[in-house]
Amino acid sequence: MAAPSPSSLSQVCRKIAEFVKAGVNHEGLDMSSHAGHEHNVEQVTIGNPAAVGSGGKSDAGSDIHRLNLFFYRFEPFEFHADLLPGESWLLRTHCLITPFAVSEDNVSAGENDLRLLGEVMRVFHETPVLNVTVDDSGENVDFAIQALFESLSTESINQIWSTQGSELAFRPSLSYEFSMAPVLPLSRSVGAPLVGATGLVAHAGMESAGSIGTDYSDIVQTPQVNRVSVDTGSEEWAPVICFIHEGNYARSLLFSGAPTQLDIKVAGRIDDELKLYWDVWDKLSGWQTRTAEHLVQIHDVEIDPAHVGSADATLSVPITGSGQATLYAERTWQNLPEQPERTVRSNVLLLTVYEP
Repeated sequence: MAAPSPSSLSQVCRKIAEFVKAGVNHEGLDMSSHAGHEHNVEQVTIGNPAAVGSGGKSDAGSDIHRLNLFFYRFEPFEFHADLLPGESWLLRTHCLITPFAVSEDNVSAGENDLRLLGEVMRVFHETPVLNVTVDDSGENVDFAIQALFESLSTESINQIWSTQGSELAFRPSLSYEFSMAPVLPLSRSVGAPLVGATGLVAHAGMESAGSIGTDYSDIVQTPQVNRVSVDTGSEEWAPVICFIHEGNYARSLLFSGAPTQLDIKVAGRIDDELKLYWDVWDKLSGWQTRTAEHLVQIHDVEIDPAHVGSADATLSVPITGSGQATLYAERTWQNLPEQPERTVRSNVLLLTVYEP
């Protein structure tokens, strides 16, 4: 019987297990100045603790240290209760991490259990956010998974271990919540366009409703650009961007017929570089992410609509007919060389093009 194909959920769980093993074994780190702190976990398994050990001991004949990840509960994200069947579903995933160590060099198996648990806590304390890449039908999709330590009550601990059978003794374990693990649909729903402007009109009666015609240009209100100064003192600062159109800053633009180019203003830490991305919408495909369009250097730390500056970038418009496009900037950084890159995104700009 063939094994089931990897799902997005199973891929995330496997990547977490690989991350734990690499972190506990200090893979990729220079340990020359930390002699005596090496740990060697030869296996990190996924499944019930009862399948790994019984009677409080490792598997019969086993002489290696193991860690087991038991993903035992999955909860829906509260703010995505109205998702369509074809949209990605995000889950809170709860995991019990249990060591199955052995006695070695006059150190008992119980003490080695504690050493492994301490290393797991260190790994997730130093790197609480994991960048996970999921294979979605041949397309790589990146997700940021946050590890949150959970303090289980005695009742919860007893409920978990009572399901493992009478032959498996209670073992010291850790519980973490990993948020958010994706469930990706095979058939994606086509995303709807976004609202770029709002307006309000009042009539004395329904009989006069048609007298205003179809020109609502005088009553349409687009999002306003307020003065903002980016606080670059924190490593997690997010850039701010806006359009420059007809001598003004704008967050949303509406055109009858697509322009060929648009001017962009960015704000953040001076001399840093950002990547600008377009997401494009059409009726058939919905929203599709384009590759990085442009690298732009930051020259100002603030955006002030009272003093419109010069453009930092001029981008080609990715729309040829009617449709919508969003533009945003991303910056990446590393807190430490051995840690994965982290990404933060700017505010989103909206471009709407309609056929006259």
